[in-house]
Amino acid sequence: MKKNAFSSLELLLTIVISVIMINGIVISIINSMVLNELNQSYSIAINIARAKMEQTIGQKSNFDSITSSGGPLTRSSDGILGRYRIDAVFDAPSIPASNIVNIHVAVCWQVRGRFIGDCEIVATNNEIGWKVMANPTSPCALRTAIARR
Repeated sequence: MKKNAFSSLELLLTIVISVIMINGIVISIINSMVLNELNQSYSIAINIARAKMEQTIGQKSNFDSITSSGGPLTRSSDGILGRYRIDAVFDAPSIPASNIVNIHVAVCWQVRGRFIGDCEIVATNNEIGWKVMANPTSPCALRTAIARR
C-alpha cells in the first residue's frame, strides 16, 4: 500500500524554506523604504544648499557684503531637521578689496535618529549643531568662487 501524503520532514523542510524566503523579501522591502527616505532627505538637502548658494551669489551686487552665515532647518518649513552653513572666504583677506571670494555651502540633517554630515546634538539645549565648523564634510556640500567685476 502506497501513501500519497507528505511526511512530517517534507512539510517541515517546506515551511523552513518558505520562512527564509519570506524573511528575505520583508528585509528587502524594509531596506528599500529606509533608502528611499534617505534619498528623499538628500534631495531636499541638496535643493536647500543650491538655494542658499543662489542667495549668496545674489548678493554679488554688493560684493563686500558677502559673509559667512548659517542657521537651523526645520521639518515644517524646510522638509528636513538640520542646519546649514555658508563659508565665504576672500582669497586675499589682507587686501581690503579682494577680487575673488570662495563660497562653501554645507547642509547636515537628521534621518531616523542618525546624523548625515557634520552634525551632533549639543548637550545644553538638544538642538542640532555643527561638529566641525571650519571645514564641514557633509555629503551635501557645494563650492564655488565668484569674482568682483
